[in-house]
Order: sequence, then C-alpha cells, then structure tokens
Amino acid sequence: MFRFAVSDEDQEYFDIPAPWGSVRLSSALGELWSIAFNLDAPQQEKRTNSTLIRWADLVDTTLHSGKSISPQDRADLFATHRWQALSPVSRTVLEIVSRIPCGQFLTYSQIAEAIEKPKAVRAVARILASNPFPILIPCHRIVSKSMLETMDMTNPKSFEGAAFGGRSEFVPIGAWLRINDLAHV
Repeated sequence: MFRFAVSDEDQEYFDIPAPWGSVRLSSALGELWSIAFNLDAPQQEKRTNSTLIRWADLVDTTLHSGKSISPQDRADLFATHRWQALSPVSRTVLEIVSRIPCGQFLTYSQIAEAIEKPKAVRAVARILASNPFPILIPCHRIVSKSMLETMDMTNPKSFEGAAFGGRSEFVPIGAWLRINDLAHV
C-alpha cells in the first residue's frame, strides 16, 4: 500500500453544477485525486486542467445518464496513485461496488459477504463513507437491508438513509442519486 501526502496547495480543482449544489473534482500528481459533494453552488468552474476536464465530463455524463463507467475508465481510475494508496480491502470493496449496474442496489451485508468477511458490515460502511470517487464508484447503490425492503418511488423519503458519504447533511444527495438511477433504468 502506498501513502502520499498531498496538501491543498498541491491540488487543482474545479466544480461542476449538480442538482444539490456542486461536485468538486481535484487533481494531484497529474491525476484525478478526489471527487466530493458540495451543497454550495460551484465556486471554481475554470476548466484548464485536461485531467479534470476528462473526469468532470465523465461525472457529468454519469449523473445525467445513470450509466456506470466503462471498463477502460474503471481501469484508468484504478491505476491512480490515490486508488493505489487505499488498503487492499478498500480496493476490493470499491471494485465490487464499481461494477453494480444502474438501478440495482445491494446491502452492506451483501458486500461484506462478497469479500468473504460477513461480519465486516461496519467496515464496508466506513469504506463506502470514505469513497474518494463517489458517482464514478456508485456507493449510493449500497443501502441498508431495511431501506432495500422499503424503497418506493412514490415516497422519495424512502430513499434516504441516516447518512451518506459519511455525513448526515448529504442524505438528500444519496436519495437523489438512487432515484436518478431508477429513472434511467
């Protein structure tokens, strides 16, 4: 496992508009470094970094189509320094999640079983909460057992969990992404 210390000064970023505010993409070491949700309107929309332009276009397309990223884009994402710095179990969890098709939802327990660690449900939840590439790795497609049983398109609140992206204020974003997925199936 690799560890890289990248300061804010070493990163370039810009925001793309999203229904909830914006999505911030950052690059470091000449590669995509992170994708983050922001409740505010875009602050930095200057597009000069070709790496960020490529990934921002992919995030935007994914948001508007609900489609998963291509195998080549997935391979490029998995070749980044940030990906390589993740623990092996984090990479395994996120790789499984990256292959979940639009409109399909799995539970934290199902992911724990898929990595052959059925008692690691909380670890799976923590890994997904710290996903450095949300939207491209669709962690919103992992839900609790109770949510999976009660999701109902006539009740948008049924798509909300207790937290999303590790933060309670992002719950509506997770719900929007899940509903958006179903709208594109």
